[in-house]
Amino acid sequence: MRININQQKRFKQKDIDEVKKSFPFHYYPERYKDLDGIEVKDYLTLVNFDDVIMPDDKEGNYQPHRLSGLNPKYDEIARSIHTQGYKLGEGCPPALFYSNELAKFEVITGFTRGGILRSNYVENFPVTTYRAKKGASDKEVASALSLYGQSFQEHDPYGEQKKGDIYREVSLAIDRGWIENNFDAIHDRVYSQCKMSDTVKDRIVNSVKNQYDPDEIVISWGNASDLGNRKPETFLEQVVGKLDGGTDGVKYLLYSASNPPKTYVSILERYDPTRENRVVLHTGTLKSSGNLLEHYENLVYGFIDSFRKYMLLHSPFYQHKAYKNQGVGNNLLFGPITLYAVLPALSKSHDISRLVTFDDNGKLFQENA
Repeated sequence: MRININQQKRFKQKDIDEVKKSFPFHYYPERYKDLDGIEVKDYLTLVNFDDVIMPDDKEGNYQPHRLSGLNPKYDEIARSIHTQGYKLGEGCPPALFYSNELAKFEVITGFTRGGILRSNYVENFPVTTYRAKKGASDKEVASALSLYGQSFQEHDPYGEQKKGDIYREVSLAIDRGWIENNFDAIHDRVYSQCKMSDTVKDRIVNSVKNQYDPDEIVISWGNASDLGNRKPETFLEQVVGKLDGGTDGVKYLLYSASNPPKTYVSILERYDPTRENRVVLHTGTLKSSGNLLEHYENLVYGFIDSFRKYMLLHSPFYQHKAYKNQGVGNNLLFGPITLYAVLPALSKSHDISRLVTFDDNGKLFQENA
């Protein structure tokens, strides 16, 4: 159902009643049933804007869920509402929370749509309303409103999560005592609201943990422009100097250990048979659950096993070097290619200013770490 707000300045109760009969609320238990701290008051109702605290109100305690404070798609959404009408019943409605203290509704989601409607002199707002659960403390309610301000965006047709918004929310949860400052609590808070890939979630978890526990840093290696990442090339250059074209006959090949087939092909494409080719691995973003050191080592040793298998398989095709003995025992020298070292990732186990190398048994080793 589309409502032309250029002609109609109040939503009608008959339209709300029609949508309530057909909208599949039961498809979204995480939004309407399985909630902590708050519960649904009305699945779909009309609330006058005079009873809603909006961002430009001076009263109330507006707490934006976006770092920027504004939806980057605001203009696009406004054009859509003006030209195509307000979409009623085509997605989960905005969410408001009734504050007994303020005797008004606070916005959980729907800042953008509410702002557009009110700026066009629309008088009321079709929303789902929530209230505090019986017996819930103020702390539990505040935590829930902050958390659901992020997680409800999954079902918001105009919602778009940003990594920085998740990072900020979890940091806020720690600062305000809503969750404990420990790895498991941070992990659960991120995973309960973030709908991005597990790799992105783990990167956010590690970033928050690093901020609050600088003695146990977990490094995520990758694109330096992404949240929590460090650029592996920059680190390696600081440690060994020039990566390619030096006068010492050494060429460094830096790749991720997480995708052995792709890394193997990339190494063979770039290696120089006239020089010593030192392969340095990094572990990308480590999983934020389980044993971090174990995950780090499994990535590295798994890569070595795969690389050895690929080299043995393809050795008959190499003409410039004899590979008949490569891959035997703990030897990590494959003709002109050496599996040389790994970037550090865990300050609890590594000196994060130096490379992690291998001992004579082919095991990860870092002296005095």
